[in-house]
Amino acid sequence: MAKNYKHIVILCDGDFPSSPQPLEKLKNSDIIIACDGAMTTLAKNGFTANYIVGDIDTLSEQEKKKYSDIIIYNPDQETNDQTKAFNFAISLLEEKQNLNIEKKQEDILDIADYLNNPKTPDCHQITIIGATGKREDHTIGNISLLADYLKVARRLNVKISTITDYGIFIPIINTTQICNMQGRSLSIFAFDNSLKITSQGLEYQTENVVWDLWWKATLNKITKPYAKLEFSHSAKALLYFPF
Repeated sequence: MAKNYKHIVILCDGDFPSSPQPLEKLKNSDIIIACDGAMTTLAKNGFTANYIVGDIDTLSEQEKKKYSDIIIYNPDQETNDQTKAFNFAISLLEEKQNLNIEKKQEDILDIADYLNNPKTPDCHQITIIGATGKREDHTIGNISLLADYLKVARRLNVKISTITDYGIFIPIINTTQICNMQGRSLSIFAFDNSLKITSQGLEYQTENVVWDLWWKATLNKITKPYAKLEFSHSAKALLYFPF
């Protein structure tokens, strides 16, 4: 079993990726964690998983026997297989390190830190792939859960994201400076209608946005080499950058 946990990919049982960005992440991963039935699709596309996590209700009896040594059975019905896989990935990282990252007043976000392999020894990546497609309720649930994972990921200095065939979702939780993305499209999703986000370097400013519906700050664009989203208080939010 692989021992290098720098880059962990979680493959959900949505649409298997077909575009270069998510496929490259799969090919260059150190660990692949398949969510239950995603193992079947993974194998059909020439990949293999290091672990299979979930309640294992979609694998055939033959597959259960074949992969018995890598199955991590989790019958919890209060959460979904993506979250079970994320929690398992975190447990792998916690075995390797004991970090307590100091809380920052401002984060620096460069999309290259999520699309490329980790550059520094103490930084790790968890990339979620296959979270979208098929049933729309699973898609919405998987994407919104990404915001819940950030607090734990930050403690272990993990860059976490969801990559689809069309773009990348990155969670943030406080004031964030966005670097090296001038000209890129950007959509912002937040889940706290008391939150105020003051923006700099965007085509459409966000000061007057009430964050009560997901569409409120979609289809924006970064117009400066450095953009900034200043939060009135810590709150869960997602950024989406199309490829």
